[in-house]
Amino acid sequence: EDLSLNRNQLVSLPDSFSSLCVNGSIDIDDNNLMSLPVSLGILRTRKNLSLNRNQLVSLPESFGHLQVGGDLGLESNQVASLPESFGKLQVGGDLDISSNKLTSLPELFGNLQVGVDLCISDNNLTSLPKLFGDLQVGRDLFLIVDSLESLPDSFDNLQVNGDIYLSNTV
Repeated sequence: EDLSLNRNQLVSLPDSFSSLCVNGSIDIDDNNLMSLPVSLGILRTRKNLSLNRNQLVSLPESFGHLQVGGDLGLESNQVASLPESFGKLQVGGDLDISSNKLTSLPELFGNLQVGVDLCISDNNLTSLPKLFGDLQVGRDLFLIVDSLESLPDSFDNLQVNGDIYLSNTV
């Protein structure tokens, strides 16, 4: 019961897309999506939602209300900022927002709950939110960036049950 829309040169999704009921994974990789439906936050999937390698420049405010049972992939897009609601996300598996154009993360990013790995590498981050250390990551955190100027004081409180890969920073 998976839905695969990979490599279809899609530039948009209809608003009704958010009403889909998919028990499996939703894969929309390698298209030309520049935006997502405003109502995307009502979408529910028990498995993965993959939006990798598109042309997304922003995410709707409702994005933080998504509930993804498995992995959520946003890797290799053009996203420059995340909505404030992003910290409300519940991801049961991996969350990959690497290789975008992010220069900062929303203040509520520390409220994020990721079941397995969190990858925010290869962005243009110069700082992390004050409450970054409130993050809950089930296994590993990958924070490999070359422009980070400092770590917030809360970094010592970070709850990661695996390894922290911190490279090319500070």
